[in-house]
Amino acid sequence: GGGGAGENNSAGSTGGGAQGIIVIQYTPKATFEHSAYKWYANIASSTVGAELTAGLQDASTTLSAGGTAFRLRLLLHVTNNASTPGVDDLKLQYASTTPGNCGPAFYGSSAFVDATSTTGEIRFNNNATSTDGEPYVSTSTDPTHGADTRVAQTYEEAGNFTTTSTIITGRDGMWDFSLIDATAPANTTYCFRVVESDGSTIATSSSSKIPEIKTAAAGNTAPAVSGVLLNNGSAITLTPTATTSIKVGYYIQDANGCSDINTSSGGPS
Repeated sequence: GGGGAGENNSAGSTGGGAQGIIVIQYTPKATFEHSAYKWYANIASSTVGAELTAGLQDASTTLSAGGTAFRLRLLLHVTNNASTPGVDDLKLQYASTTPGNCGPAFYGSSAFVDATSTTGEIRFNNNATSTDGEPYVSTSTDPTHGADTRVAQTYEEAGNFTTTSTIITGRDGMWDFSLIDATAPANTTYCFRVVESDGSTIATSSSSKIPEIKTAAAGNTAPAVSGVLLNNGSAITLTPTATTSIKVGYYIQDANGCSDINTSSGGPS
């Protein structure tokens, strides 16, 4: 601002006014959109195992067994304002739904919850030889988004994430998420989405690719039989050369339902 007018002091000198410039720098947040994804087997490393979708990207897959760890490699396209390190604070969420429903319309659902390391049906998976936030390790099977330049970011196995290498408009950031089916019900479909750390959604369009995966079908565990009771607890009297009918009572518990339990009757002739 301009200096103020000086005034005489007792010694007869005149004071001068001060001038200064205040500079305010504002860095806007980037606008992201889901642009591509691919599922992989987990290995205890910041790189990934085999593709789970036979080379296809933006495709759903089914886990092989309950409790399976897996990897999601995800591209976020920057549509407006470059994403610079430390400015954009993001987090991963998931929600159960019906098969084939993980499209742009479902992205805004209120059913999504945060992926964490300690609670929830789907959780972050801790690989002992890797560290959350370490550099993304690119492979020849990484998902692509047309001819867009991809900018590797980080490996994530806990909490929020951010940009570590600048992504200019028109390019895609690549992140690698280590996840596990912790307590998910069998044969259940899940969608995954990225939002701002405060829960605000990112941009979506008809071309947004929202990751979808399905948990394994329930295994055919053996039924448990208990409470066996012969002949209602009464004495059994057998007659030589004759057939004697005996009642058998029991309880059966089968986690997969009893439709595959067969009973038969018979005895010596």
